[in-house]
Amino acid sequence: MSIELPKLIQAVQRAGSKGLSLGALARRWQLSSSEKAYLHQLARRLAEAGGLRMVRGGKVVWEHPSVVDGLVHVRSGGKGSLRHPDNPGEKLGVLGPRAMGAAIHGDYVLAHLRRRGPRWEARILQVLERRVAHLAGLLSADGRLIPQDPRYPDVRVENPDETRTYEGHLAAVSLETTYPFSGPLRGEVVEVFGPPDQQETEIRSLVFKYGLPHEFPPEVLQEADRLPGSIDPNDERQDLRHLPFVTIDGETAKDFDDAVCFLPRKSGGRLYVAIADVSHFVAPGSLLDQEARERGTSVYFPGYCIPMLPERLSNDLCSLRPEEDRAVLCAELLLDEDSRVTGSSVYPGVIRSRARLTYTEVAAFLKSTSAPEEEPLGQLRPLAELSRKMYALRLARGGLDFDLPEPEIILDLQGRPENLVTAKRTLAHRLIEECMLAANRAVAELLSSQGRAFLSRVHDPPPADKLQEFQQSIAYFNEGINLAHPDGLHGALADFLGHIKGKSTESGLHRLLLRSMAQAVYQPEANGHFGLALEQYCHFTSPIRRYPDLLVHRTLRAVMEGRAERSLCLEGEGQLASVRERRAMEAEREIVQLKKCQFMQEQVGEAFEGIIHHVASFGFFVELKGLPVEGLVPLVSLTDDFYSFDPEGHCFTGERRRRRFQLGDKVAIIVEGVDLNRREITFRIQDIESENSPVRTTGRRRSQRRRR
Repeated sequence: MSIELPKLIQAVQRAGSKGLSLGALARRWQLSSSEKAYLHQLARRLAEAGGLRMVRGGKVVWEHPSVVDGLVHVRSGGKGSLRHPDNPGEKLGVLGPRAMGAAIHGDYVLAHLRRRGPRWEARILQVLERRVAHLAGLLSADGRLIPQDPRYPDVRVENPDETRTYEGHLAAVSLETTYPFSGPLRGEVVEVFGPPDQQETEIRSLVFKYGLPHEFPPEVLQEADRLPGSIDPNDERQDLRHLPFVTIDGETAKDFDDAVCFLPRKSGGRLYVAIADVSHFVAPGSLLDQEARERGTSVYFPGYCIPMLPERLSNDLCSLRPEEDRAVLCAELLLDEDSRVTGSSVYPGVIRSRARLTYTEVAAFLKSTSAPEEEPLGQLRPLAELSRKMYALRLARGGLDFDLPEPEIILDLQGRPENLVTAKRTLAHRLIEECMLAANRAVAELLSSQGRAFLSRVHDPPPADKLQEFQQSIAYFNEGINLAHPDGLHGALADFLGHIKGKSTESGLHRLLLRSMAQAVYQPEANGHFGLALEQYCHFTSPIRRYPDLLVHRTLRAVMEGRAERSLCLEGEGQLASVRERRAMEAEREIVQLKKCQFMQEQVGEAFEGIIHHVASFGFFVELKGLPVEGLVPLVSLTDDFYSFDPEGHCFTGERRRRRFQLGDKVAIIVEGVDLNRREITFRIQDIESENSPVRTTGRRRSQRRRR
């Protein structure tokens, strides 16, 4: 077995004051001679760090109950916390900059805890393991790498010739991982990505930083190329080519993995949701399958995509292109006059899409009064009405709809941001969303009724402590949630979201609520989806870009064919898929923030209006009006007074003038600076002059002048 520090620490802690014999532990773990030597080496390391004490008879005793192991979590402001090693969401104590020692974000450490008033404070005794092996950042001429992630300190580069040659380039360093850790952070340059203002450099650095599989191995591409390009006529599939299926996607979409068709009746109708039959092409255990599992999901950057499957599949065989026969799994839903699903079935089929429609086209059609009503467009109005009713039913059962605005980044030919706009969600988006939700729910209920184990999409209710903290926070804004609501927590939160709609505090309170919510994950236990207010839910509708959907398709095929499915550890598959999903989300979020920073470089010195949507101890974040951009007003820039921070009231208050900056307040700001490497935008309040730069006049945005 592998000997890990956490296992040894847990074993010694469980032994308590009677101590633990290392010899007995070695026998219990069936260690070899070399492993026994390593076990004693780890014990000596813990003794040096103050964690345990060696006693007679080859025993070890945990030295002091206030000495604990944990993970270091650092915020961008420099402060941090010690987290439980098995549950990183559980905070053990706060960590000030002086208590960090040689530790960095992500380190596994031994720390001393002591109580200071209402909170526990931690002090790092020793870094036991450095769990971050590489950092990406900007090379400086003085032999440093300035990490892109502001939670990490600068790295002293051990091969300085690289920094002199590639000054100002993005690069990656390999960190020292030899125990003991002390002094400044050191590392060696292992890859230089290039100048930071090139799109290829940006993508390469993010691929490295997040460990994203980027290029398909030749053997995987060869396996994809060998797949047959036509549907086998001997396949038992329902022929649905007579139905007016259409795909509805964004203007830039290249893969179309879902198509819809609605046949209205006086008393309801039939909804068909056809999904590309990826399981027909990607066999379990194949090279394609192994690669898709490792990637977990497609990753979408502005103007660029890292697909889960090769283009032979994602843009060809499994893309439901118009006027081409395509293999699908079809969910057929029978609906009553109130748009409730009264029956459903799922089966393999073959379709021939009639049209590739965009959200913009469908939205314009639905607004028009003179648009043609013949198929395939004739079904769009009934589909829109169906989606309205489904949406109303979702809200009525307690489903939550945050509907937060999403940024849309318009790039020029060089991949630089030409403009930022807030993407508009139209009825066309809602139409497809409700159809997909209905299909996912129907599939989950079908598999559950068959007693099949499958990968559910689970969203737990918010933890009680988080909910209480949220209730206390919103009380300062004369808001609250009725925990005795007749419709339970769903009804209470739905009422709250409806009550704050349109208020200046809406965006900030939305974010506070989101921070209180659990994160959706994939797991075999069908514990329900709190946000959708559903007992059964899974992902079925995107097997081209999500591996869990492909697993669900395989389970469906096993049901259809009346056989047992291939044995899988669904718990492990769910954990891996959840990790891969978070990895993709973080990478996507970072590239979007980078594009925002690049755009705002052209706005330095310009004036904007905005709303405070988050307040922290080191300053407050302002969301601009008319631009999907936020930036930090640092506390140190508030030079007209001494401001005290009220975390419960989410505000700063000046001690002399009593000026207040609170969540939801409207403020006028000047764009003070942009740090591309750290992905940070800094603002200052317009009527508080900066001590570091001259006052700038307000005028038209520079990007507008440049484009004239």
